[in-house]
Amino acid sequence: MMINSNDNSRKSEHYTTAIVGAGFTGLFTALHLCHHNYSRPRGLIAPKERFVFKPLLYEVLSGEMEIDQVLPRYEELLDCGNITYIQGSVEEIDLQKRQLKLSSGLGYSYENLVLGLGSVASYFGIEGAKENTLAFRDGEDAIALRNHLRQRLQ
Repeated sequence: MMINSNDNSRKSEHYTTAIVGAGFTGLFTALHLCHHNYSRPRGLIAPKERFVFKPLLYEVLSGEMEIDQVLPRYEELLDCGNITYIQGSVEEIDLQKRQLKLSSGLGYSYENLVLGLGSVASYFGIEGAKENTLAFRDGEDAIALRNHLRQRLQ
C-alpha cells in the first residue's frame, strides 16, 4: 500500500518498525522484513516514489535502459504484505515518545526505528562547483544531463 503524505485523512498510525529513508539501507531492510514474513505493520517513509538503483543510472543517461528498469516504484518493489510505503519527508523525530512527524502534518508512532537517510552531494568547499556542475544522483539528474549533452552535440 502507498500513502501520499498530502492525504491528511490519516492523522496518526502505529508501526512496529518505521523505516526512514528508502535508499539501499531502507529498502533492503523493508524487503528483509517482507521476505521473512513479519506480520506486524511496518512503514517505509521517503520523499520520492521511486528507488534509484545508482549503479545503473548511467544506463538511463545513455538510453540503454528505460527509467522504470533503473528507477522502479516502491509500491511495485514492496508487493509483499504488511508494509506501507509513505511518500513524504520526516520533519521531526521524538525519540522519547517514539513518534515521527512528517512535513505534511501526518504523525506515526513506532516501536523500532531504522534511519537510512543516505547522503548529500559535497562540493568540498570548491568555489563555483555547485553552480557550474550537473548533479548525477537520481533519474531527473540523468535525464537533465542526457538532454544537456544532446543539446551540446547538436
